Amino acid sequence: MATVSLKTKGVVSHKYRSSGCSTVVIVAKDADEEPMVLIPIEALSKGWDKDGQVIYFNYTLSRIRMPEGCSTGLPSVLSNISMK
Repeated sequence: MATVSLKTKGVVSHKYRSSGCSTVVIVAKDADEEPMVLIPIEALSKGWDKDGQVIYFNYTLSRIRMPEGCSTGLPSVLSNISMK
């Protein structure tokens, strides 16, 4: 029996660059909740690092320190990134 790996849908964003964050991925939750902001520990490849790009991925939160000057988001390891 094959296992199904559920992926998270997110949108690549550069909106926090002026505050010290590089690229982030915004994960929308329910309409009543604040979206979750993930800070990829490893830079996304150029094919994925486009503002507004919708991606699907798996992630694990990391205990690494926040990047200098960045106060928005959760450092995360993204894997299995795809467009669908």
